[in-house]
Amino acid sequence: MSQFRLLLTAGAVRHTGPEELARLQAAGITIVDCPVPSPVSAADMRRLLPGIDAVWAASDYYSAEALAGADRLKLIVRWGVGIDTIDLDAATRAGVIIANTPGMTTDSVADYAFGLMLDLARHLTEAHTLLRAGHWRGIWGVDVWRKTLGIIGLGHIGQGMARRAQGFAMRVLAYDPYVSAEAARAVNAELVPLPTLLKQADFVSLHANLTPETRGLLGAAELRQMRPDAYLINCGRGALVETSALVRALQEGWIAGAAVDVYDEEPVPPDHPLLALPNCLTLPHCASSSLECARLINRACADAILAVHRGEVPRFVCNPEVLRR
Repeated sequence: MSQFRLLLTAGAVRHTGPEELARLQAAGITIVDCPVPSPVSAADMRRLLPGIDAVWAASDYYSAEALAGADRLKLIVRWGVGIDTIDLDAATRAGVIIANTPGMTTDSVADYAFGLMLDLARHLTEAHTLLRAGHWRGIWGVDVWRKTLGIIGLGHIGQGMARRAQGFAMRVLAYDPYVSAEAARAVNAELVPLPTLLKQADFVSLHANLTPETRGLLGAAELRQMRPDAYLINCGRGALVETSALVRALQEGWIAGAAVDVYDEEPVPPDHPLLALPNCLTLPHCASSSLECARLINRACADAILAVHRGEVPRFVCNPEVLRR
């Protein structure tokens, strides 16, 4: 029987999960470090996949072209939740299980998004930068207490945001066509149509999955419905918002400001237009970068790999149709 070989493209695991890597090695799994920085392109992935049984993946690209190089691949397990860079149909046709780790990032991302909301409201990063530059003056902001928070996407992370908002006596509006009113009420949120949320919210926080349906969910028409004193927070996916429309909204004052952790192109190029806007707080896709979150995800990913190594099914399978092949 040939040795089970794991391609590791989620390089941060070397620093945050050495105990999980040791667990895999103790089971007889050979770990192959990816020679290409993540996110790995489809062309590079096609070259890397021959002879690989499983991939512990970051935000890499797994198209039909990439998977054409897979001669014995059984599993791609995603470090995190998002699988929008994976062609699920192509993976299913190739007999490859796609697994992820839902629920593991909930607290870290919800904490982070809520922190960005507080930063936007009180201009904390701007004040810090001014003081470092020798300017001693206050910056007027607004309170978050008793304001209205609009959450787009009331999944695990959206619900986490709603629970945190309760501590600030906030009114919470939510838009999610796949969540019941009962589930929303459980976190003191009111389900409303998207236009209602955009018109009434002081802060709009994006936590929807990226799908063909949600791509470009907020364009110029939607951003114009927001109030000129409102703020947008995106810790979901960059492509949920049309970048050109957001740039215009910030430049022309359709909204007061934004905090962006995700982009339509990553790594973000240095000339990306959002980086030049003074009313846009920009971060390098690190909402889930906490040690606690990493430990949970690393354990879940290792469990999925060990399950497939034993001939079992991982806990979280994104393409269950593959199991019927």
